[in-house]
Amino acid sequence: MPEQLTLRNITAGISLFLLLFLSIAIAVMISKMTTVNTIALGLGMVMFVFAFLKMEVAIYFLIFSMLLSPEINFGSMSEQGLAGGRSIVIRLDDIFLILLAFGWLAKSALDKELGLITRSPLNRSIYIYSAVCLFATCAGILYGDVSGVLGTFNVLKYFEYFVLYFLILNFVDTEERARRLIKAAFITCFIITIYAISQIPSGARVTAPFEGKGGEPNTLGGYLLFMMSITSGLFLETNHLYKRVGYAILSLLCLVALLYTESRSSYIGLFFSFIVLAIFVKRRNMLLLGMVVVLIFSSVLLCLRG
Repeated sequence: MPEQLTLRNITAGISLFLLLFLSIAIAVMISKMTTVNTIALGLGMVMFVFAFLKMEVAIYFLIFSMLLSPEINFGSMSEQGLAGGRSIVIRLDDIFLILLAFGWLAKSALDKELGLITRSPLNRSIYIYSAVCLFATCAGILYGDVSGVLGTFNVLKYFEYFVLYFLILNFVDTEERARRLIKAAFITCFIITIYAISQIPSGARVTAPFEGKGGEPNTLGGYLLFMMSITSGLFLETNHLYKRVGYAILSLLCLVALLYTESRSSYIGLFFSFIVLAIFVKRRNMLLLGMVVVLIFSSVLLCLRG
């Protein structure tokens, strides 16, 4: 009797197919890459090995590479093709995340105890959002309003974050492990914030490291808003004095850098983050005081900027 196909066998087959596809894609990329980018890709392969052997180390690599890694620019895209439109830009952390996912797939195919998609309250929302994103992009491509290559890359970059969510959900099984990852995220945030603040005297909008000419201030603004919301929430909830001081300092640094990104969408997001915090935190009086301080502080800084 032939062995019946199981979900794990199918997963193993898909993993092997994806690894083959990835190998071909990497070979094509290397032929068009500079020496620096080739070295970066080599580091990505090291990431894959760590993902297979030591997942926690690989995730630390990924955390520190977010916004602290160089970009690989594959040219500009428009509806007519390569013609000075928007660029296809891939960061090193994008490659790291893909290789991390493949490493996890390969490992889960061999280890029966490892899961692929863990159940969580967000799963259904993620599936619906992904389906809507995919449908809208396909419709745009069919009607000629969206470049096929550019649209596909943009959707894939959205899906990367969901892959990261499920990887972390599968990996984090103890509070101590979660604390270590959060500390790594805060260290990365501190480095990026200091770099952003150091750009203020130039008079230009601040951006993240390694973003090339012009940069993407809105991307940095969204990142700083997200991290500031987390540190502000922890500041309002913790009873530990030294931790509260640390969270306050990091939140203040994030706010300064956020203001100088001049990202209007991030400013709007800041308002809604206060609303969310007001719903969930217990120290609402302190939050209200913080909102007043932020408004005054922001007004002063922006006036000085003007």
